[in-house]
Amino acid sequence: VNGIISYNGSSFYYFPKSFRDGVHSAELIDTTIYAMNPSQDTISFFNGSLWTPYYIDSTSWNKLVQLFSYHDSLYFVVDSNYSGATYDYLVLKKLNTDLSIEDILKIRKDHSENIIRNILTVNDEIHVTGFLDHIEDTLALSYFLYDGSLWTNPGKVSNDDSYYDPWINSFVYSIVKDSSTGDIYAAGLFLFAGITYSPNVARWDGTSWHAMSTGLSDRVYKLVFFNNELYAFGNFDYAGSTWVGKAAKWDGSSWQPFGTGFS
Repeated sequence: VNGIISYNGSSFYYFPKSFRDGVHSAELIDTTIYAMNPSQDTISFFNGSLWTPYYIDSTSWNKLVQLFSYHDSLYFVVDSNYSGATYDYLVLKKLNTDLSIEDILKIRKDHSENIIRNILTVNDEIHVTGFLDHIEDTLALSYFLYDGSLWTNPGKVSNDDSYYDPWINSFVYSIVKDSSTGDIYAAGLFLFAGITYSPNVARWDGTSWHAMSTGLSDRVYKLVFFNNELYAFGNFDYAGSTWVGKAAKWDGSSWQPFGTGFS
């Protein structure tokens, strides 16, 4: 299998093999599956029996990074580094049905490590997180929100470089939505969310950031909701003074050990 497999409830089966070096991301819109193959700079769709190229980026300076859907439209991210440019950019683009392209967001890359980690669509908003420090050329934290017309930085209160040092406060690895409340949870390697001291994990209620008890002691790589409960996994050993061993469960007011943890 090279690319995409599916599970029908009893066994796995593979889609026709047509991808070199695998598929980096895929999306379902209505009944059509779209897949991105960065090594071929191609977005393809599955017509029921075969994969058919839908969009091919023929420019030599763009590298396809990620594919996602929003309001039944396809969006994708490219790493753009064309010769002569002052900066490299991560560019979020919309792919229209007539295959025309719209640039939605440019994120200036000041570091080679700049990367988009997550794109989450919530109602009429796009949430973009990662290791990022600019919206266009404006200094910003690594959590951007798009309401359909405007990009903002949730909880942003200052443009001071020392406050928004991306090496300290701005690496967001994972975001999830609480379907019952609509709140967004963000986790990664940071000390502050907006002006709120909230080590490595925080909650966004649509207006402001909230600390989650004393936070977690080191970077958090993944947040997961399971049976309406929030779990965190990462490189942390403690929640406050409580040893949790790299896996913790949120009880609504504090982080608790989850099983025996990991050594």
